[in-house]
Amino acid sequence: LFGLALSGYILEIPLKLHQAVVPLSKLGVVQGCIRLAGVGIGLFLWPHAAVAILGTGLAQAWGNWRMRKLSRKFSEHTNREDTVIREGILRVVRRSMPNAIYYCISSQISVYLISILGSTEAVAQVGALGRIGQMLGISSIILCGVLVPRYARLKVDSGLLTNRFMLIFGLGCS
Repeated sequence: LFGLALSGYILEIPLKLHQAVVPLSKLGVVQGCIRLAGVGIGLFLWPHAAVAILGTGLAQAWGNWRMRKLSRKFSEHTNREDTVIREGILRVVRRSMPNAIYYCISSQISVYLISILGSTEAVAQVGALGRIGQMLGISSIILCGVLVPRYARLKVDSGLLTNRFMLIFGLGCS
C-alpha cells in the first residue's frame, strides 16, 4: 500500500506542474468513492483490517493506472533514468528519512505517553488538536496543488523567485 501511494504521488507531479487540476480532482473523487465502496462493502461482509487494506489498495492501484494514462500527455515514460539525478534524489531521501519516520510515529507516541502519564481528558485534547491539524491540511492541499507548481515553473531569476517566495510565505503565515 505504501508503494502504491508513493507511486501515485510521483505520477501526480506532471499533472500538478501543468495545472491539470480538473482531471486530477475528478480522479481523486472517483478514487475516493471506489475506496469508500470497497472498504465499506468489504468490512460489512468480513470485518477485518486486511479487507480494509485490500479495498484501499485496489482503489489506489486503479487510481495509479488512470493517473499514468493522464500523465503520459505531459511526460515521456520511455526515457532512461539518469544515474546522476537518481543519486541526487536518493541523497535527499536519505537525509529526510529520519524526519519522515518521526512524523509517522510521533502522534502515536504522544497518545501512548499521555495515556500512561496523563488523564483521559488529556488524550481527548490531543485528539482535538489532531482534528485542528486536519482542518489546516486543507490549506496545505491548496498550497501543494496550486501555488507550488506555479512557483516551480518560474524563470530562474533570483529577484523574482525571492519575491514570489516571500509572497507565498506571507500567505502561509497569515
